[in-house]
Amino acid sequence: WEISKATHAVDAAPDDKKEELTKKLKQIQDNRSTLVQNYKDNPNHYTPIRASIKALESPAETEEQRSQSYPNISTGRRTALAKWITNPDNPLTASVAVNHIWMRHFGVPLVDPTTDFGLQTKAPKLQKVLDYLAVTLLENNWRMKPIHHLIVTSQAYQRTSSLLNAHANNRIHDPENALLWRQHSIRMESQVLRDSLLMLSNQLNTQLGGPTINPKSKEENHRRSVYFTHSRDDQHVFLNLFDDASILACYRRSESIIPQQALALANSSLSMDAASSIAKSLGGGSEQTKLSHEDFVICAFEQILAWTPSKEEKLACLQNIEAWEVDAASNPDSNIHSPRASLIHALLNHNDFITIR
Repeated sequence: WEISKATHAVDAAPDDKKEELTKKLKQIQDNRSTLVQNYKDNPNHYTPIRASIKALESPAETEEQRSQSYPNISTGRRTALAKWITNPDNPLTASVAVNHIWMRHFGVPLVDPTTDFGLQTKAPKLQKVLDYLAVTLLENNWRMKPIHHLIVTSQAYQRTSSLLNAHANNRIHDPENALLWRQHSIRMESQVLRDSLLMLSNQLNTQLGGPTINPKSKEENHRRSVYFTHSRDDQHVFLNLFDDASILACYRRSESIIPQQALALANSSLSMDAASSIAKSLGGGSEQTKLSHEDFVICAFEQILAWTPSKEEKLACLQNIEAWEVDAASNPDSNIHSPRASLIHALLNHNDFITIR
């Protein structure tokens, strides 16, 4: 474990620290080689470590029997249990699996709550969809990629979430959208939100693997959010504000709306730094190739919100950029954002940036 941890640390370290960490890794490897050789020369001097004690199976079992090591030949009970769980005659396992996959694509599950498929749970309105996906999962030997492909290429998934021009009968007879006549709006998960800010600003470190990261560290760390330590005592403040996963159970995340979320996107160094970097990348270049304000507004909307601004939106953005330019000219020593970075910062605080529609 120590060697693996040190190796990952060397791979993830900046160039100026690689030499120091490489020396530490070599020292750990040498110590391990020495210990292994000492054991081979004098095996009786080492006490074997007992990983666990066999559970007490009955009152008749003695302490001596309880301390015996595990047998070399398995009883086969765990294998039998696994085969029973995944048996095609037991459709519950596949149904639970596809219910979770569906929920992560559509924001709501087919069977709610996801933790209870019992008789007291209401039967899903899209029961045939659930059964079809469960059978498809079994027929594909439990491979989940075909299920993902089937869902994201379906007409149901590709429907708009907008109520504009929605059929009146749908709104009257199915106001909760239980039959999925439109797409649900889903708030980004906290990790996706943070990683999106870093990716848009070209700051995300996409390296795979390595040790977990202390979320309370004050050092700038642009690794993917999944690498932060997540426990009862160690939790990332920004991720927690946007409903991080529960440390006890993660069947379904909550989606709260609290003022601190807006304050975090407005005032955190993460969003402010991202706004400056995005503005530079979109409006960079020489004076001859630099984008006009109007083209910059269009590119900013398409990059951050994934749609083209309307005439009214474009006009409002141009008026604000001009006003910010006047303020910047009258206060040259102020530390406020550049006009274009201010526009990017406003778009990062737009509801459509953190919402998947």
